[in-house]
Amino acid sequence: MNSKSNLKPFSVLIIMSFVFLSTCSPLNPVNDFFGIQMNPEDEANFVIVNYTNVEGITYKNSMNMNPSINAWAEISTDEVTINVTNGTTNNLPLNYTSDQFILITDKKEYYLGKGERAEYFKKGTISPKGSVSFRLELPIKHDNISQSHSGYVEGPNTTKNVIKNFSKTEGRINILKDDIKFIVCKLDKISIVLKRVPSSK
Repeated sequence: MNSKSNLKPFSVLIIMSFVFLSTCSPLNPVNDFFGIQMNPEDEANFVIVNYTNVEGITYKNSMNMNPSINAWAEISTDEVTINVTNGTTNNLPLNYTSDQFILITDKKEYYLGKGERAEYFKKGTISPKGSVSFRLELPIKHDNISQSHSGYVEGPNTTKNVIKNFSKTEGRINILKDDIKFIVCKLDKISIVLKRVPSSK
């Protein structure tokens, strides 16, 4: 009897460990930021504890967050690549006009360019158990970037003005990775907050 009673919790532990590792394993071990669906105002309750190439990422989150929708981000000198995974059973709609990708620093919020509208529309939705990559442009105009407001959301007119100021022929704003506190992805009605991934141990 004792061996059976001990076997069942052990089996459950193995299954739970597998689920954890499969949902938190890295898509690409060189990515810089990782995040899950949450209200941006709750970002302080999301803490990335550790990352290894073998076990993936370990983090603390609150119960009202949804790790089934998560994202990885990698930052280069002139663009940010964000890969969003939809681990739910529902389509995640995308909208070129309202979707926002924002770098948050101590001083400013930098809205990233979404590129060509036609290319964005081709993505359409993120299907259940699917993922989509976004290659986003760094902004070039400081004057049109919000410095402080609540909820990390600008009105549509301000957002359009920022988008119009992107140019492939002009230099980008040089934002150091160390200055980025977190990244907010707003896709339709959901938000994902990404935080820095610590160096692999």
